[in-house]
Formats: sequence, C-alpha cells, structure tokens
Amino acid sequence: MPEKIILSHKRAPGDVICFSAAVRDIALTYPHKYEIYTFSSCKTLFDNNPHIKKALNAPSANIRRIDLTYGHHIRQATRKYLHFITAFHRSFTEQTGDPLEVLQPKGDLHLDEWHKQNSPMYRRYWVTFAGGKTDFTTKVW
Repeated sequence: MPEKIILSHKRAPGDVICFSAAVRDIALTYPHKYEIYTFSSCKTLFDNNPHIKKALNAPSANIRRIDLTYGHHIRQATRKYLHFITAFHRSFTEQTGDPLEVLQPKGDLHLDEWHKQNSPMYRRYWVTFAGGKTDFTTKVW
C-alpha cells in the first residue's frame, strides 16, 4: 500500500507553481510509494493535476503532512548556483530521506479540456508585470 502524504505549501501563487514541480517529480520518481494529496494557498492550481489524489481545502489528521519550504535553501543561493525549484526538492529529501531530483525545471500546471480548447488569446502576446517584491532582488525591476 502506498503511504498517504499531504504535500503542503501556502505562500504566493508563483511559489506554489514552483512547488508543483516537486509534486510532479515525487509522483514520477516514486509512483507506487506515495499517494499524494496537496494543501496550498492556491488549491485550483491542482484541480486537473493527474499526479495527485486530491487537492485539499484543509489538512487531514490521518495522513502524513510534509510541509515543503524554501527558506534556508534560498539563503544558500548566495553561495551556490541553484534553481529556486530545487529548494522544494531538497526540502522533501531532508524530511523523508528519499532523494528527489528535478526532472524538468518548470512548474507543472494542467488545464481542463474547456480551457485547452478555448484560449483567451488568439494571437501572440506579451505579458508585462510592472510590480514586484523586495524580499528577493530578482523580483523587482
């Protein structure tokens, strides 16, 4: 029987998208070891995710909860060149003892069939964001 786990991360949407890469890589690396549930601040980002059992509105007491974080891993980035996504993978490895490598350096989002067929944009376009946060210098223009 696979172990039931809740992978949890409750920060900003961009962080949760990066967290989704770890969810994908755990499911692909350990397909029979874990039954994965997610608990995040952006539940809808996991609505169509084939790698999880269910996105939860609240954590369940009878399932092992693993909070994937990036805090001390980001502080290491001043001395090492590491992609932001690797922080979630390393957090998982530290907490479970199961090695986890980044299989693809990108988030893992899945659209439903309606959104695949009905794009809001029909031509090439640019996305411009003129804001930012000062907690990381790469988040500000």
